[in-house]
Amino acid sequence: MKLTDIIFNLHMHFKVVHSLPGRVRLHVPVAKKVPKEWRFGSEYFDYAKMIPGVVNFDFNYVTCNALIEYDAKLTNEKKVITDMKSIAYLANEHKNAFKDFESDDKDKIVTYFSGLVKSHFSGEEVTNAK
Repeated sequence: MKLTDIIFNLHMHFKVVHSLPGRVRLHVPVAKKVPKEWRFGSEYFDYAKMIPGVVNFDFNYVTCNALIEYDAKLTNEKKVITDMKSIAYLANEHKNAFKDFESDDKDKIVTYFSGLVKSHFSGEEVTNAK
């Protein structure tokens, strides 16, 4: 499985495990297939904080769970899930661009993808994201 396929799959397949106002826990079963050398650190997931209202995002590869904390005054679980799915579709739309990266270009991938997400939520066009 290619790194680009793993990135896409991580974003496409998840289910809500638990939810309270202000936080939602998602299970991402495909994460167990990510080889250790391809696992991204917490800085990769900073893009999720670009979702309006999201204040924290933690991912645990052992449990394959993501914990998303959000300001319940600004957004809600349904909107956060919708925005996470929109990020998945964004990854899919740009999956050919990810093919230009080598598997050891994690920093470049993070920068590129974060730029795409920022552009998506801000409406600003990101130039020269690569």
